Amino acid sequence: MNLSIQEIATACGGTLLGGTVQDYEKHVTCVVLDSRKIEKDGVFVATPGERVDGHDFIPAVLEAGAALVLCQRIPQEFLANAGVGKSLDKPDVPPLNLSNV
Repeated sequence: MNLSIQEIATACGGTLLGGTVQDYEKHVTCVVLDSRKIEKDGVFVATPGERVDGHDFIPAVLEAGAALVLCQRIPQEFLANAGVGKSLDKPDVPPLNLSNV
């Protein structure tokens, strides 16, 4: 896959939160809907389902090495670490793309 985090965020019309400017230039390896299939530098699309909500798995996919998460709402754990309005130059917080997936 030859798309950068910034290109994905732009295509989705989303807002990047967390990460650094250098993170946004990184190219991703895959896109998954199933959190169990995430690969290092992959993208996880968090969608609400009938049985489970993908947003509940955001901390786990970030821990597993996801480069980016596409989500509709910001997880509380992320807010505690990054804070709204502190979206750039947060190397300890991986990028989230807040968009209407």
